[in-house]
Amino acid sequence: MTTKRDTAQAGTRADAALSLPAEIEALERRRILEAMAEAGWVQSQAARRLGLTPRQLGYKLKKYEIRSGA
Repeated sequence: MTTKRDTAQAGTRADAALSLPAEIEALERRRILEAMAEAGWVQSQAARRLGLTPRQLGYKLKKYEIRSGA
């Protein structure tokens, strides 16, 4: 059972944190960057590590404006 105190605490945490969609995007971006670095910026290898197709990963790289440092 949810109490008034639980609801108040949840509201305080929500105000201090990012919205759920923003948190998900931040997590996805971080995981993509990690996979790309581990794969030596080879998109097909990074996609495999993430369980995505290279095309899906390409879309996300564009979405998050991620480019290699080279």
